[in-house]
Amino acid sequence: LPAQSAARPRLLVLGDSLSIGLYATSEQNGFKHVLANLMQADLASCRGSNLQHIVTCWESYQAWQPEIVVIEIGLNDVSNFNGLALPEADWIATYSDFVADIKATGAQVVVTTLFHGRPSHHPLYPAYERYNGHIATIAANHGVILADVWTATKSCTNCISQPGTVSPWSPGWQGDNFHPSDAGHRLIAEAIFASIPQAVY
Repeated sequence: LPAQSAARPRLLVLGDSLSIGLYATSEQNGFKHVLANLMQADLASCRGSNLQHIVTCWESYQAWQPEIVVIEIGLNDVSNFNGLALPEADWIATYSDFVADIKATGAQVVVTTLFHGRPSHHPLYPAYERYNGHIATIAANHGVILADVWTATKSCTNCISQPGTVSPWSPGWQGDNFHPSDAGHRLIAEAIFASIPQAVY
C-alpha cells in the first residue's frame, strides 16, 4: 500500500481493465493517473475483471483508509467475461451491498457508469444501458456520487482505441476498437473529477 499522506487526499480506484490504462499509449495516460493528478491525490488501485473480484480487492485496501473510492466496473459483467459474471439480479444486490460497505467506512464513494465503447447496434448495447440505470439507482439510494462516464464519452469520436496504436502492456497489445484511447481516458477522468465536490478533498 502507498504511504499515507496528511497533505494529500487518498484516492482508491477499483475497476476493470480500464483502470490499469488499457489502451492508453502510456500508463500515466490512463484515467486513474489523470484523475489523481487533477485531484492532487495519492493513488492506490486494484484491478478486477468483474464485480466479485473488486469486492475482494477492497478487503485488501481498507487498511489504507482511502478518503475517496472510485468504483469503475460493469463492462465485463455485462459481457460475462470468462463466464464468471453474476446473474443480473445478483449483480445489482452485490453492487448495492458493496457501495454500502465502503460508505460505512466514512470514505466518499464515486460510482461510474460504463465507458461508451460500443455502437448502438451492438447486441449488448441494451444491457449496457440497463446496467447504467442500475448504477445510477444504487448511487441515488445510497447517497453517493455518480460520475456519468457513459454520457461524457458517448459523442466522442476519438475516444476509442484503434488497432495499430501500441500500448505498453505485454505481449505488444494494441488498440481494439473498444477500450479507451488517450482521449477517452482523459474524458473518463474529467467526468469523475467534475462529479466530485471540491469540499470532498
